[in-house]
Amino acid sequence: TQILTEPQVIAYTARTGQAARQKMFDEQLPILESVKRAIGMAPPRLGKGDEAINFNNGSRLIVLPTTRDAGHGKTLDLVIKDELFADKDFVRDQALRPAMVTRDQAQIITASTAGDADSVALQAEVEAGRAAVEAGVRDGTAYFEWSALEGDDPGDPEVYARCMPALGRTISLRVVEQEYRNRKSDEEFKRSMLKL
Repeated sequence: TQILTEPQVIAYTARTGQAARQKMFDEQLPILESVKRAIGMAPPRLGKGDEAINFNNGSRLIVLPTTRDAGHGKTLDLVIKDELFADKDFVRDQALRPAMVTRDQAQIITASTAGDADSVALQAEVEAGRAAVEAGVRDGTAYFEWSALEGDDPGDPEVYARCMPALGRTISLRVVEQEYRNRKSDEEFKRSMLKL
């Protein structure tokens, strides 16, 4: 394992720049501030367009939009692509991957609920991840998927327990059962709760 000694730049992205900013500063910043001494967090920059969570070692967590030029002129060590289901094209990758090519240890983390027919970027990630698992790839890719199996009963709590790692942690069984009762269709419930 190589220890990284120089400051790292982490870029957090979501379906829009505004959504990423809200998530980072409304949800993530309070969690980090609760342990700021332990993680060496410095005062954050909160000015719109210049947002960053800073660390004493010079590393920083920034927010970027999902525009074509988002990564232009930047050097990024880690990119987080959240809510990838919303991407109907590959603009996010085209904007961010070039900003990582000079970093030998650069990583991309993709996180998303399931998409639909328009979610081409997510579909490509899922297909590549599944192919890597099928081929036994053990270097350069880690793929994790939590999905119900084809034919599973979408109203069965045992299915929820098997495919929802957040169950009992950040979401209760009662809430999932209520969502199931209030569903408009089985397909939409499965897309939002049970599968990619």
